[in-house]
Amino acid sequence: MGKMVDGFMQPLIALARFFQIGARSARLARPLGVALACCFCLLLAACFETRLPDGVVATVNGEPISLRRLQTLLDSRSPSLGAMRTPSLENMRREYGEGLGTLIIYALVRQDLQRLQMSVSPAMLETAVAEVRNDYGGADGLEKYLAEESIDSSEWRALLLDHLSMLTFEKRVLAAGIRVSLPELRDYYQTHEDDFQMPETLRVCLISGESRKDVEGFCAVFPGGINEARGKVQLQCQNVRPTDLPQGWRKAAASLKSGQCAPARLEEGLWRSLGLIESRPPAHISLAEAYPLVEGILREQKMSEAFERWLEKALADSVIMVGKELVPDLLAPPAAHSGGQSSDAPAVPDVSGAAEDIKAPPPGKDDVYEGDVLEGSHDPKANGALENQGHNPEAAPASKASGDQQRKRDNGGSARRR
Repeated sequence: MGKMVDGFMQPLIALARFFQIGARSARLARPLGVALACCFCLLLAACFETRLPDGVVATVNGEPISLRRLQTLLDSRSPSLGAMRTPSLENMRREYGEGLGTLIIYALVRQDLQRLQMSVSPAMLETAVAEVRNDYGGADGLEKYLAEESIDSSEWRALLLDHLSMLTFEKRVLAAGIRVSLPELRDYYQTHEDDFQMPETLRVCLISGESRKDVEGFCAVFPGGINEARGKVQLQCQNVRPTDLPQGWRKAAASLKSGQCAPARLEEGLWRSLGLIESRPPAHISLAEAYPLVEGILREQKMSEAFERWLEKALADSVIMVGKELVPDLLAPPAAHSGGQSSDAPAVPDVSGAAEDIKAPPPGKDDVYEGDVLEGSHDPKANGALENQGHNPEAAPASKASGDQQRKRDNGGSARRR
């Protein structure tokens, strides 16, 4: 039995650690590692039961997990996926297995908080619910949203309680014993020193217009008149490395001084020019400047390790029973894991060819795009995403609404409290 269990545990532990390293952040990675780690405990404890009461898919130390709760969790995740996916039996099995693993962990966390007398109080839950309601314009707005998404309101409240419990557990149990020493900071900084070397970058704007006169008129007041003179041109402004510029503009950019524009040229039916706002020389981030970033990285790593240790102990001390019909789903390693990204993790934009987008026709008139495509930058905003700064009355609200919906739908609308 021991050899069989060891052989089963190793790939699951490896998968969990792979996600903790490869995910966008450790905070997003932990639920994935948790669901995977839960799998090996179930085999280890031989805790499967042939039949559970109707509507119950698992029990954790006697506490039932209902099929309705599991379905609510899956329904609450669906709107935040951001893209339609082709349904398949494999996807459904994977999602049910991961969802059940997540609910098992939630139950273990709540039970441990109760043992430590740190449970989330009813008042804290009501405060969180009130904040979410306010985000939706009141109780009617929230109820309408839940109804549209076919989410049971009582189950949603239970999932919100689980989310608050996880935050409390991280803050009061895991983080309480974590310390990051100065030698650890120095060691990490020295080991990853190349990550703190910033390359030369250019702050440039691609200017496009229907006539040469419009483009040259804009360049005459560039960059001081960007806001006033942009009515007849479109802008795409980015931070780029010189080598990331399209080949046709690379030589022109090398001869520009700050505030200058390259001669206008006709491309794909539009007159275009390249303006240089500023040139930033290569820079090295010192340990003093990187201190908060490095401390955060090490703290997250230690949080993940502490969580893994707690989880192993909690699983060993618990009695978990799972309905026979869900056992294969819970134990099957998800196929999507080989790609390094889960269905819950937000899609990370591919910025490898962001600068090449400059060659494409510009967006709608009067739109201004601001974005950074720096590689190695530690600014969370510098991810290559284009931020719409235009004054198009139709496009801007749509973008804001999309972001609001994403924030509200993640974990019961309380993602900002992470």
